[in-house]
Amino acid sequence: MRTIRETPKPHGLRALEALNFFMADMQAGIGPFLGVFLLARGWQNGMIGTVMTIGVVAGMLMTAPAGALVDATTRKRLYVIIPGIATVVASP
Repeated sequence: MRTIRETPKPHGLRALEALNFFMADMQAGIGPFLGVFLLARGWQNGMIGTVMTIGVVAGMLMTAPAGALVDATTRKRLYVIIPGIATVVASP
């Protein structure tokens, strides 16, 4: 069986690059915010580190199943937009 690979359109690549840039920026900004937020609530440094580590490990474990889900769906944009909005809404 032969697979035909389409050449990505330049504007599609630019949009994907912008999406990756801004989502990484959003993710990188949440870590320090969470640490300061929990510290202000009286949490100890060790517990903050533990919670953040559990979050990172859970994110790593969910990457493959979430990627498979996005690959299998025809509503890929929806699977990007909803978590982005939820992240913004959840940030006080």
